Amino acid sequence: YGLEDWTFDESGKMRKYMMSGNDILLGEDGNGDSRWFLDGVDVNEVEISEKHW
Repeated sequence: YGLEDWTFDESGKMRKYMMSGNDILLGEDGNGDSRWFLDGVDVNEVEISEKHW
């Protein structure tokens, strides 16, 4: 499955398209185990910049 986010500017042109579709390995060993709560990773301290939009 995947998620999509389409954002448009005031003129109606697309400003941002974001898609999440499981295209990277998740988890400490890339097997998906414990993918949300890895030791040493604080989700509140991760910076998400426009590069990731």
